[in-house]
Amino acid sequence: MARCLMFEKNIPKALWAEAVNTAAYLQNKLPTKALAHKTPFGAWFGFKPSLAHLRTFGCLCYAQVPAAKRSKLDERSQAGILVGYSLIKKGYRVLHPSTNKVLNVLVTTSEEIITGQIESDAEGPEMDYDDVPVRGTRSLAKVYERAQVAIKNKTWELVEKPSNRKVIGVKWVYRAKLNADGSPNKLKARLVVKGFSQRYGVDYIETFAPVARLDTIRLLVALAAQMNWKIHQFDVKSAFLNGYLEQEIYVNQPQGFQVTGKEDMVYKLNKALYGLKQAPRAWYIRIDGYLISLGFNRSISEPTLYVQRKGLQTQLIVSLYIDDLLVTRGDEATLADFKTKMKQMFEMSDLGLMTYFLGIEVSQTQKGICLS
Repeated sequence: MARCLMFEKNIPKALWAEAVNTAAYLQNKLPTKALAHKTPFGAWFGFKPSLAHLRTFGCLCYAQVPAAKRSKLDERSQAGILVGYSLIKKGYRVLHPSTNKVLNVLVTTSEEIITGQIESDAEGPEMDYDDVPVRGTRSLAKVYERAQVAIKNKTWELVEKPSNRKVIGVKWVYRAKLNADGSPNKLKARLVVKGFSQRYGVDYIETFAPVARLDTIRLLVALAAQMNWKIHQFDVKSAFLNGYLEQEIYVNQPQGFQVTGKEDMVYKLNKALYGLKQAPRAWYIRIDGYLISLGFNRSISEPTLYVQRKGLQTQLIVSLYIDDLLVTRGDEATLADFKTKMKQMFEMSDLGLMTYFLGIEVSQTQKGICLS
């Protein structure tokens, strides 16, 4: 389909990715025998897709120019070539021939009856793309959810762009968390800093953060099975956003969340974001300090294993794997108290008894713990 779309309008090969994305977008809205003549979109989201917004690939269109970028006497729209659909905001992917850039914009009108083929020039300049993936409505909801978490957590503050500091770019990254059987558990959207542009000694120094070894997890499971303890699992939401930064870091405003009238301003980070080289370490220092303040002792040989004792009796054992906490040994009252104190400091999800961890399916019964 992508090849046909390009041949029909003589689209340059440099735009092959736009054609592939558009083909996938359209095929997801077409019935298929594999799904009993349902559309992939309908099977996933549970409702029929709207087709009212579909336009001819490669047609001439007129993209709205934002009010902030034009005066009263300037044109309100510019001619462009429609090369796809955008779901990060209401609009389309439009190629501006004058700048060779593909942007996500609102389209006021389109002239689909005009064949208006683009002159293909294999030796011409390389196209400059706006790096925004095409996503579904559920991913869009996750984007807003993550943005609200960052705002609620006071992760950043809007400031004037500094003249003596480098501003780092950001992008949205999406992935699906799967169950043990491979079925989707939940969708995740993360605002990620382009950490590859950070400079050592300026933007970061220390980056190391310990992670629980698989041997430690096995030891915890074996101990729980031997002592007939239950292992509970907790997940800290947007864990890295809780880590404090020692360096001054400035990032661009996330696409789709620019503050109107302040598009040239940037965010100064108060806390870490995913993608920063020091983000894992900042989170570990934060959670480590809090667990110690709750009376836990950190293991000398395994810095992600914590034990809370009352006299000679072990109260709780906690193993930390990035943003996942495995907790065992405690009675219901002790566990409830620990859960309350953790939720007072961090936004967490109580996943109940551990059933799936690091690709291992876990079954906990009165007879013991079974791994598969």
